[in-house]
Amino acid sequence: MELEFEAQTVIDRPPAEVFEFVAVDHCTNHPLWDPSVLRIVPPAGGPMALGAHLDIVRRTLGRTESLTFEVTDWTPPSSMTITTRSRNFDLSLASEIEGIGDGRSRLVLHARARVSGPRALLVPIMKVKFAAEIGNNLLRIKRHIEAGGMTSPAAAGAHASAPF
Repeated sequence: MELEFEAQTVIDRPPAEVFEFVAVDHCTNHPLWDPSVLRIVPPAGGPMALGAHLDIVRRTLGRTESLTFEVTDWTPPSSMTITTRSRNFDLSLASEIEGIGDGRSRLVLHARARVSGPRALLVPIMKVKFAAEIGNNLLRIKRHIEAGGMTSPAAAGAHASAPF
């Protein structure tokens, strides 16, 4: 089964600043907007870049899981995609950033998943939960960037659960 979600917002910052927060500093900042992320192990041997691998430990639908993602698109300052593939679950998370004038940017978050096997039984629940939460995560990103882009989970305080 295929799942697809998209949400967008306008951020009062230029594309390079949004890309820095969302993509370049992804491993540090992702837990700020996605409270389900418990830990991210950054790419070994360097910064985020095309082909880099990172491990994300997250809690989703009551389960803790560890996924290895690969950066499959890296086009500064306009887009980044990370992708994970496993036996019954493929997930692609894309961030697209477009300058819209006056130092503002449109940020579009797009998630696409293919679910099979026993996990497919959760698809109806995932559709409802993830569609609502991707929008919440986008609002968190907007707030953090417009507030000056905090880059420490400790500075962000406690988090609720979200998928993206």
